[in-house]
This record gives sequence, structure tokens and C-alpha cells, in this order.
Amino acid sequence: GELMDLLLDARKYYPHIHKDHINIRVVASKSRLISGFSEKMAKFVYDAVTDRGIDISLNSVVSNFNGVEATIKVRDGEEGEEREEIVRTNTLVWTAGISTADAIKKSILKTTKEKLAVNEFLEVPDFPGVFAIGDCSLCANPETNSPFPPTAQVATAQAKTAAANLYALIRNKPKTRFDFKIRGHMAVIGKRAGIATFMGRTIMGFWAWILWRNMYLSSMPGADKKIRVLLDWTIDLFYGRDVTRIETKKPQNTGFREVEEQDIW
Repeated sequence: GELMDLLLDARKYYPHIHKDHINIRVVASKSRLISGFSEKMAKFVYDAVTDRGIDISLNSVVSNFNGVEATIKVRDGEEGEEREEIVRTNTLVWTAGISTADAIKKSILKTTKEKLAVNEFLEVPDFPGVFAIGDCSLCANPETNSPFPPTAQVATAQAKTAAANLYALIRNKPKTRFDFKIRGHMAVIGKRAGIATFMGRTIMGFWAWILWRNMYLSSMPGADKKIRVLLDWTIDLFYGRDVTRIETKKPQNTGFREVEEQDIW
């Protein structure tokens, strides 16, 4: 959504580009968008981005890209038949998720789903004094028995608990269990639109976008940065986006490789 807004705002500086020339296609391997949110919110996002002119391909993956054409494998439902589509494009943005660092994979520490399983103290079993937090750790929520999501609010809370337990080890004091309650989830899906789950409530549209901005602003370090960001956002309400075109040299040889089948599904 943000990318489409950027292109539409920049288009007024390029009158030879028609709106119909801009095409964004989202290829998602799952059966719906934003799996971390409810079905109702997922439908709201789907309708909002498609209304902005974005094409959505669910149950699909990009199997190959040669710099000119992208091959998309589409499944009709999660268990349906598979077919291929060819889309001509010069720009591909690949967001393949989170991968564990090689230092973790090649270590002697035991991994589960390429992550380090930790106990209630965020300590790696069989290795006292070794703690793992953030994206490289697999920490289960005791209430649901499912892993905590790899988000910033979880990692920040884990860092505080790990630091307290390291200090406890030095002082020979009891360690603290990791106890965390998710405050909610928020996402921006374009200009003046968003979704949020906050304090048990579901918020969609303009007010979710306002809530996201307030939470983002409160997390900024230092009063000077807060003021700079707030001024920039206020100017954006009354004036158009500041678009600057930077001339760059096109690389002579861009190396593309075919994606292996096992890397896709």
C-alpha cells in the first residue's frame, strides 16, 4: 500500500506516465494476507489494497525471475491444482521472511526449526549462562504453547529479562521467568489507513493509522527526533510528498539465478 501511494504521488512529476501504467502485484504463499491478524482484518486489508489498484495472488509463489519475466506458480486453494503464469516486469521485491544466522546454524547448540529453544528463563538447555533472545530464539507462550511472534516488542521484553538474569547469575541470585503479555498488533496498509488490535479491541481504517503513528512517535528516542518526525508528518497533511529523483548508473551485469523448487514451498 505504501509503495502504491509513493508511485501515485511521484507520478504527477512525470506527466508521460499514465496511472494505468503502474501495476503492483503481491504474490503470497498463504491463503490470506497478514496471518497474524483475524479473518475480519485480513479481509479489510485485502479489500483496501485491491481498491487502491493492487493485484493480489494468494496460494502463489515466484518460482523464477530472469530480470524481464517472473514465473508465478498459482494453486487453486491450498490443495488445488498448480498452474504457471508469466508476468513481465523489471522490478521484483523479494520478502522471504526471517532466516537464522549461519553462526547459529553451525554452532553446537541444538536448534528447533533453525532456532534455539529456550526455557522459561530464556536460557539455552544444557548450556547454563547462555541466553538467546529475538529472532534466533524459540520461546513458547505458556498460555498457548505456541511460540511468541518475532516482533520488536517481544525482543525488547526478552532483552530486559535476559539482562536481569545475567545480573542475577553474577550476584548469585534467583533468575526471573520471562512473563510477557502482547500489547497488540498494528500495521499500516497505505496512506491514512491501517489495522490494529489494542487492549482487546479491533480498530481499522483512519483511527488505526493515527494509533500507529502515536505509538511510533512515542518509541522515538529523544525529544528532538520526536519533534522532527511530528513536524514532517504535519507538513505531509497539507502538502504533497517530497519526491526526489536520484540518478544512478544501471549495473552492467545483474546476476540472476533460477530458484530451486525446494526453496519455494
